[in-house]
Amino acid sequence: MRLNAFSKMDYDAWMLDNRIRSGVGMAYVRDFNRFGELFSDRRLRRIQDSLNRAALQRRLQEDSLRHDEHSHEKDTLKQP
Repeated sequence: MRLNAFSKMDYDAWMLDNRIRSGVGMAYVRDFNRFGELFSDRRLRRIQDSLNRAALQRRLQEDSLRHDEHSHEKDTLKQP
């Protein structure tokens, strides 16, 4: 990853004034051996992200069910 900062001054003949532009840019370089890798990698990444999200939802649901079971056990222990 590369970060670029720039400042550029131009003379605007129409407005008879100097214009100053400045900003920041970011560049990310990635090497590929074949043109198809550029697109297939994105598709594989989307599939992997989708699988990770599904696994996370499953874990959260299982944790929620476990929490409900434990809170139910605590309630039954408190009652005589």
